[in-house]
Amino acid sequence: MIRTRHFLPIFNASLFSGLFVCQFVDGQALNPWMVAICVLGAVGNLGWFIVVSGEKALDATNDKDLRSEDKSAIMSDLDKEIERRREIEKVEKN
Repeated sequence: MIRTRHFLPIFNASLFSGLFVCQFVDGQALNPWMVAICVLGAVGNLGWFIVVSGEKALDATNDKDLRSEDKSAIMSDLDKEIERRREIEKVEKN
């Protein structure tokens, strides 16, 4: 399966890089506008890939924090329930 968050920036960067290489292989005089657009496109898409990858890492850390908070909330609820049941047992024994 293709992950579009990572696929599109890499695909676009490879296209711009390919156009940049074609400028040198063609053998004609370099067109400065085409070279500038290719370099900017490749660098911009690689930057976009870095940002997208960083967002995924941040999402993963947030998920871990939420999981630990949920676990601690569940454990505190269980502790309260255990205490409540013990008190009920004490009352029933008396």
